[in-house]
Amino acid sequence: RNCVAEAVTLTDQSTGFDLASWKWDFGSAPVPNQVVLDQRPEVVFNALGQFPVKLVVGNQYGCSDSITRLVEIHKLPHAAFTYQNPCRATGIAFTDQSAAADGSFADYAWHVTYGNGIPTSYTGNPAVIVFDNEGLYTVKHVVTDEFGCSDSISEVIRVKPRPDAAFEYSTYTGPEDATLQLHNLTSGADIYRWNFGNGVTSGMAEPAVTYSSEGLYTISLLVKNADDCYDTAVSQYYYM
Repeated sequence: RNCVAEAVTLTDQSTGFDLASWKWDFGSAPVPNQVVLDQRPEVVFNALGQFPVKLVVGNQYGCSDSITRLVEIHKLPHAAFTYQNPCRATGIAFTDQSAAADGSFADYAWHVTYGNGIPTSYTGNPAVIVFDNEGLYTVKHVVTDEFGCSDSISEVIRVKPRPDAAFEYSTYTGPEDATLQLHNLTSGADIYRWNFGNGVTSGMAEPAVTYSSEGLYTISLLVKNADDCYDTAVSQYYYM
């Protein structure tokens, strides 16, 4: 990869017998040393652009040959990302917001450090990651473009507690209808949204609902907490 301010490896591909010397001439290129005598040097270019590099190869008999090629140095991308409200036990979408440089992106990598200190890697854009426990986590995002140039950014995120929705009900059946008393078994929630499947909704913690038409009804409970994390519980009731 040929990226600005990063080590660029130049690989000798010369052929011949008893090769003995290699001289790399960088001319006016923005490198620390204009002449390098290694066979496979690593050189840092400190500016963007195309730079002619000359290689002179000699053998032990004093014979030599040379070749000049242009080395193009590319700009680094700028990594950035956003993420959804991070709640425990919920798939959180991490979305790349990086600024491309000279080429389009070829790879998106995400590294999450959990409690054991060992990063777990994910790929894709967006990447959906589930955190089983609340707490602080370090998320590192690495983007790499088609030229192999990359950048990374790390952020510590706080995964918030998620409520656990649950309920049951008691049934009181009359001659022409049935009334259900809901018993809320949710933990960790502040807001409750009931939908009884018959056009009736409620924001009470433990409401009652009456059914008078035969049918199968889906009862759902959506709960939220102060961190805007939510959970849902669903049950069905058949009235006949």
